[in-house]
Amino acid sequence: MKLYYFPSPNPQKVRFALFELGLDCEIVPVDLTKREHRKPEFLALNPYGRVPVLSDGNLTLWESHAILAYLGDKTGKMWPTSSAGRADALRWLFFLSGHIAPPTSDLAFNRIAAKVLGLPSDEAAIARGEKALPDVI
Repeated sequence: MKLYYFPSPNPQKVRFALFELGLDCEIVPVDLTKREHRKPEFLALNPYGRVPVLSDGNLTLWESHAILAYLGDKTGKMWPTSSAGRADALRWLFFLSGHIAPPTSDLAFNRIAAKVLGLPSDEAAIARGEKALPDVI
């Protein structure tokens, strides 16, 4: 297996799962700051140019939650075995990606990363993030 990786939240989730599941996996760094995710060879793996990407034999998966579900199913660990249990786990993964991750990403980037990178903060994105989170937490 290979994990195409940058140390941001979604790839880190997958890397932590690989560790917890005891799976050997080659980590292939993809430096987003050097725009390596826009190179043709990476876009051949994920046409959207996003990390993480997991290659396992003939299977290439992108989207961290799809990868997590695959790894859990593949190993039989940390993943429900019943249909109802899997549906519940998927519900929480979809909730995270649809309702928690977007506003937290806006806040994290505009409050922390933009300052570290010397970029201007997007105050509208910060306001959207602050408004969205109290409704779901």
